[in-house]
Order: sequence, then structure tokens, then C-alpha cells
Amino acid sequence: MKVAAIGDNVVDIYLDQKRMYLGGNSLNFANFATEFPDVQSMYIGNFGNDELSTYVKRVLGDLSVDYSFSRELDGESGYSKVTLKNGDRVFITSNRGGVLKKGIQLSVQALSEVNQYDLVHFNINGNADQYLRDISGPKIVYDYSDFSSREQIRHTINQVDIACFSMGDASEETVQNLIKEVHQLSTNKKLIILITRGEYGAVVSTATGKIYRQDAVKVDRVVDTMGAGDAFITAFSISLEQSESIPQALKIASDYSAKQIQRNGSFEHGVVAPAKFLQ
Repeated sequence: MKVAAIGDNVVDIYLDQKRMYLGGNSLNFANFATEFPDVQSMYIGNFGNDELSTYVKRVLGDLSVDYSFSRELDGESGYSKVTLKNGDRVFITSNRGGVLKKGIQLSVQALSEVNQYDLVHFNINGNADQYLRDISGPKIVYDYSDFSSREQIRHTINQVDIACFSMGDASEETVQNLIKEVHQLSTNKKLIILITRGEYGAVVSTATGKIYRQDAVKVDRVVDTMGAGDAFITAFSISLEQSESIPQALKIASDYSAKQIQRNGSFEHGVVAPAKFLQ
């Protein structure tokens, strides 16, 4: 099985630990995918020409994530500064994606390669929506996160196969209203909507109106909530593609997300952060 992620990569700099970890919705998807058997992973995005990108590329190489179609641009790699409070990550500031702001550019060769894959991941922060209509073959997983504009949903939803939303604190009524609205906007009669809700579990809705629910797996200790939603999305979409069973995919995703919140950063592999970023 082959999966690709197109969009953002970020280095999360933990001021309380003085360490940094890989991050970004797209990069997390590509990295988490490597932990599933018989899955090849590719990431396409922008790297700065700085010490942060050197770190990111080294870890991607260690994980065997193919990033050969990514570009290195003059400027800063994306980073955010965060801290932990009782295991919950708190964002302090960021450079808003760094060189990602210069836009993703995919060559004809890159698109041809992606279109031979099984799944491709896009997200609201990825700055790559213009390529959605060029994807033919792979199923499209789109992470709308928790601050989606209705306009962006309208512009993208007809190309999407698995639409993902984060609604941890939302009421049941709000969740159901969003599900109804998104299905009404989409012309895809096989659209699957995944709502991740943190400690409240997850909800999946199919275009036929079927609703599935999954409880969160309880853990003894939460180390870090960073990347938990990305972990769930990755595990769910890969498992669904392999099994075609929504309940089974939800269970695998819930277990994997519980594993994620018991480790540091989005994917471990942390290193000491350069002193100039710890201000």
C-alpha cells in the first residue's frame, strides 16, 4: 500500500523541554504511516534552507519517507513554539509555516507518481488545494482541523473521500449539524466524515446516513496530546483502505491514538532545540 501527504511540515519547539520534534498535519500523516505494515510513505512540501530542515530531512530519511519531490527554498522552515500543561500541548507562537507561504508546486512527474498511490492526504494548512482536481486514482483524505471556514469546505469537499474534523469540545448537536451540512455540500455519494473528539472518542458518518461511534481508549498517563488527531486520521484511513470495515478501522485508530498520547511530541525523535529558538 502506498500513501502520500502533500502540504505542511513544522518543527514543534517545546520551550519547557528545550527540545524539538517533527510536526505539521501532512508530515505527521506521512510519518505515522510508516508504523503500519506494508505501507510505503511519501511527503511533498517545502523545506527552508536552515538547520530545522536539516533535522526534518534526517528523520524522514531514518523513517524511509520519500521526500524527493519536495522543494528546498530560501527562507525559514515552518516552526511553532509550544509548552505542555498537564500533558496538553499549548501553542505559544509560530512563523506561520515559514516557506510554506510561498506555495506548494507539484511537477507533472510528481502528480503522475502520486496518482499511482492508494491514499493522498491534504489539509487546511497545506496550501495545496489547487491540486485536488489533479488527483485521480487515490482516495483523498482531507483534514479540515478545528478552524475550518465554510468557504474552504465548499471549495474542496467534492474532491474529498474522507473528510476529517476535530471537534473535541463541541456539543452533540453541533457535531450532527456539521455532518448534515457537509453531506449536503458534497456530491460524493461515498463520502465518509470522520469527527475526532479527543477524550469523547470519534464519530463516523457515511453518505447513506449510517453513524458509527468509537469510545476513546483510556490511558494511565497522558504524556503529550500533540498529534493525537493526526494519529487517529492516519490509522483510520489506512485501516479502512485495507479492511473496508469502519468499526474495525475506528478501533485500530482509537488504539493507535491512545499510543500516541503516551509519547513525546508528534512522533518522538526529539533533539535539543537550538538556543536561538528558545526565547
